[in-house]
Amino acid sequence: MIYGIIYFMDAKLMWCAGFFQGEGYVGVRRSKVKALDIGITQYYDRTPLDRFAEYIGTGKVNGPHKNKYTDQAYQYRKTGIEAENIIKILLPYLTGKKLLQAQNALLEMEEYRNQNGGFNKKHRTKGTKTHCPSGHDYAVSGKLNSSGYKICKTCHAEQKRRLREKR
Repeated sequence: MIYGIIYFMDAKLMWCAGFFQGEGYVGVRRSKVKALDIGITQYYDRTPLDRFAEYIGTGKVNGPHKNKYTDQAYQYRKTGIEAENIIKILLPYLTGKKLLQAQNALLEMEEYRNQNGGFNKKHRTKGTKTHCPSGHDYAVSGKLNSSGYKICKTCHAEQKRRLREKR
């Protein structure tokens, strides 16, 4: 029975790879921060895009949008680490030009991360500072908030005190 489940999952991935091979786009978006970008556009029928999103397990279909061809364009699009994960899952099933595009995009993102020490400055510096802007030592008076950033307990207490005084 397990063999049947594995075959079923493999068949879904092969379908996704074939659909992406024919209709998909993979590249690197070059804005302030580089990010891997994938997309699939369909006209008139969003069913294959919904199936792709369901099989991959992430993302949603946007549309209908109006473009120069029609007023019923649908699009599946992912950017960043989720797009990289999708490409890594589909990579064994891709062939030809789409395989080269995916490999080149993954290689470019890896080189970018190696040169810049991470996705962007925000991710590189997160949790690496030792002192707050006022000069207090985080080791003595620091804590992490829910997002993983360091907060100075001393400065935070002073800020709360000032707010209470204003009231």
